[in-house]
Amino acid sequence: MTIANSNEQELWYFYNPQLVAQGIKSFSNTWGNRTLKDFWRLSKENISFAMQDSIQNDSTDIAISNDSLTVALSDSIALEEIEEDTLSTDPTTREYYLGRIPHDDETKAEMHKKLSDAIFNSALVFEEKLGDKELALSYWERLVNEYPEYDKMSDVYYHLYLSCSRWEESEKAELYRNMLLTTYPDSTVTIKIQDPDFFESVAVKEHKEDSIYVESYELFKKKLYAQVIENNSYATKKYPKGKHRARFMFIDALSKLYNGQQDEALEAIENLATEFSEEEITAMAQEISTGVKEGRLLNSGISLSIWERKSDGTIKGDMDSVPEFSSERNEPYYFILAYPNDSLDEKRLLFEIARYNFSRYMVRNFKMEFNKQAAITLLEIKEFLNFDEAFIYRKRLYSNGDMARLLEGINAFIISKSNLDLLLNYYSFDDYRKFYEENLQNIPEPEIDGYTLDEPDYEITKEQ
Repeated sequence: MTIANSNEQELWYFYNPQLVAQGIKSFSNTWGNRTLKDFWRLSKENISFAMQDSIQNDSTDIAISNDSLTVALSDSIALEEIEEDTLSTDPTTREYYLGRIPHDDETKAEMHKKLSDAIFNSALVFEEKLGDKELALSYWERLVNEYPEYDKMSDVYYHLYLSCSRWEESEKAELYRNMLLTTYPDSTVTIKIQDPDFFESVAVKEHKEDSIYVESYELFKKKLYAQVIENNSYATKKYPKGKHRARFMFIDALSKLYNGQQDEALEAIENLATEFSEEEITAMAQEISTGVKEGRLLNSGISLSIWERKSDGTIKGDMDSVPEFSSERNEPYYFILAYPNDSLDEKRLLFEIARYNFSRYMVRNFKMEFNKQAAITLLEIKEFLNFDEAFIYRKRLYSNGDMARLLEGINAFIISKSNLDLLLNYYSFDDYRKFYEENLQNIPEPEIDGYTLDEPDYEITKEQ
């Protein structure tokens, strides 16, 4: 836009002193005297509308030349003073950050500690969560170069060794491995990387631990206690966090007990109770410890079979006042599948049994429920109207080849609802097996009429 002045020269708007003065006056009338800063319209400061003394109607306070624009504002529109303490607490100001620059050695050391920890944690994220090779290595190496005295330097070398091995940087991996061995020979991670099987997969390690435990258990049953103790010592070093650690410690304690090392056995049981207080086998171990201290169990013998113990894992006590099992056939019965805890895929078992029931017994709505005891899990299929129905159900189930293969190795039995309550409170599973063999197993099959299994468990009239 061009404007003609009194000399009839064409001037741009801001080179026309008269128009500029009019603009300033118009702004002041509307907004008052404002501080020269960004986002002034968003400010919460009060607006002063006292204009008459600050802006002159003529252009005498503004000196403008044709070569350059010089605006001389009066003192009344000078910048407002901002308190220094406000600037130092406002994170949007330069002063806020300048005031936080450390100057003394103690503050600098604290700042570097925070920074090195932040770099360490970032490197872990890049390595383990994101798998970003370049960023992970750059952050680990930054710690090595900038913070050689870092208190976690052994872990830094360890992760550099892992990262370089993972991303096939063999020369760098060997370099950091040697630095770890020479600089931190006694570190836990240094001892760990010297294991020949360090890079074995988790699955392989679990398989080896399983094999050693099975071998140790067989040695225990053969009363080769010295070899059991030796195997436990090896497993302690090789698999300190293995899934069989509590069981290893248990058979190790019993081996020492039977081997005449009573004090060592009691100490091993105490260690088991301390380290695995929540494990089911710990209650059994503590009961044995109590018995040994009272001088009872060494002569009475200790059975490791979960089927020969009460369902809560304890040794049976005095049975004189306990109710006996009933051989009544005409009452509600359950079909039970029993197996050691966590020994099979429970979801698959439940699915296959449910599919079998639905495809063959559409008129009956059998309920299936897991019942976990100290060492044994029960899958209860219920409820049958009587013994005969449960007997026919089991016979048909095992006549199906696929189901028979699925249930191989699982302890299956028929039990009345009342007898199950007695079993879970007072008896062992072997106790019930003996009762069943003596009272129910030899009933002639022609006397068993369980074909109501194919009918609904409620009465239906002819009209319905």
